[in-house]
Amino acid sequence: MLSEDLQSILSKFVDHLQYQRSASPHTLRNYKTDLEQFFAYLESKTPSTTQEQLAQVTNRIIRTWLSQLHSESKQKSSITRKVSALRNFFNFLIREQIIEFNPATLVALPHKDQKLPNHLSQHQISSLLETTPTHDFFGTRNKAILELLYATGLRTSELVSLNLEDINLKQKLIHVRQKPERIIPFGESALLAFTKYLPTRTTRTTNAAFVTYQGQRITPRAVNRLFTQNVQATTSTLQITPRILRHSFAVHLLDRGADLRDVQILLGHARITSTQRYRALTTKSVIELYNRTHPLTSANPL
Repeated sequence: MLSEDLQSILSKFVDHLQYQRSASPHTLRNYKTDLEQFFAYLESKTPSTTQEQLAQVTNRIIRTWLSQLHSESKQKSSITRKVSALRNFFNFLIREQIIEFNPATLVALPHKDQKLPNHLSQHQISSLLETTPTHDFFGTRNKAILELLYATGLRTSELVSLNLEDINLKQKLIHVRQKPERIIPFGESALLAFTKYLPTRTTRTTNAAFVTYQGQRITPRAVNRLFTQNVQATTSTLQITPRILRHSFAVHLLDRGADLRDVQILLGHARITSTQRYRALTTKSVIELYNRTHPLTSANPL
């Protein structure tokens, strides 16, 4: 049970976040819980901790607490949030003239675990594109969307913002006008799918490349619904989203020898580090292939 002194300063801090920083209810709830846990840790070491004693908190005390959380297998994202909560709290104490220095600024954030992006194999992509029905407007439009997403690595927002004049069918180029603005080539398969879709696009009220049945520009939500309702129905257990097609585009280019910086430009990444994570996937596939096929691996003893 926290002392009344700590409960009081915690309430003031939460009010500060809510009314002066406009923090979300989610942030308020998490920060309050994080600080209550830290206060409980302090009181386990020094019972009846007061506001004045908060000035005695050092970066070493904070690190010891974080080490304890790490030993309890707390997620790095959770520990990172707790450090953020402490930094904001001690800044508030400085503002309230309770302390003069923020010890949490000397505590480094834990390195994030880099999550490798999900992607489809080239065989799975082929199966997806081949099994997409094209017997009506929705089918031909959806097939064109799938083909272009995989052929260009476009983001959903970039796809729905395309206008007819942004797609050069003769040169097989797409002009992405959203930042970062760029030109992306596409192949014959995407060209055929888009050419088949165009006659079904009968609207004259918009120059949007992809439209709804009513002739309005298609929305990102409609594209996502396309995947959840139509694509998933044809691919059984495979979890497919527009982002996964974008990931697959990048991985398959690198698999076939594309330069990392060229892929960065095509994807519109501001930093090369965003593209480098795909390199780990291609390395992983090479290692798996080696372990599966080389005669001197443990999986294939002579």
